[in-house]
Amino acid sequence: MSKGLQARWKLNKEDEAKVGFDEILVNSEEYQEMMNNYIQAELDYVEKYQNEKFEDSNLQEIAVKYVNLLKQHKDACQYMTDDYDKYLEEFQQTLNDFLTNSQLVTEQENAEAAIQKMIDTIQFEEVEDNGGYKTYRAVVENTTGIDFDTLNITINLLNSDGVIVETAYDNVSAFAQGAKVQFEFMTDKEFTSTQVSVDWWE
Repeated sequence: MSKGLQARWKLNKEDEAKVGFDEILVNSEEYQEMMNNYIQAELDYVEKYQNEKFEDSNLQEIAVKYVNLLKQHKDACQYMTDDYDKYLEEFQQTLNDFLTNSQLVTEQENAEAAIQKMIDTIQFEEVEDNGGYKTYRAVVENTTGIDFDTLNITINLLNSDGVIVETAYDNVSAFAQGAKVQFEFMTDKEFTSTQVSVDWWE
């Protein structure tokens, strides 16, 4: 994380030292490219940890969320050059932010609804018991209409009282519409049901 931030700050410092930096418009392609470069410089160091297996599940969750936020920031950059001149008014920047966020939220909500509908069909079955440490698997078909480069999920293991006794994580890559993949987790905890949610997808 430290190396990623240093790489990002270095690029930013180099840009600020360039002649004409203060004249670059925030809705210009040049500014958009700089923002993308800053974010990518950090992602080059930390993105790989999104799919790593951590001994500390809390640390893994934090790492996944951090990388997700960086990717969401990069996704938002695609709207920086949109032309909103027809809405010119006193609070133009506020309006620009609102339009950008609204468009992102609508797209995100539609996609998340389709993904959750697919995730709700997951039924894990025990496939192996190695001295009390059991492996569970589930086969899932992509019915979302989305071709995923990556899909990360969180699996809460619940007891009969609905209390989370453990949280597991899994991810798949190159998960195209209509394809089937296998999710898996291992645990030595006793549980009666699972609750699956999506951490990140792209």
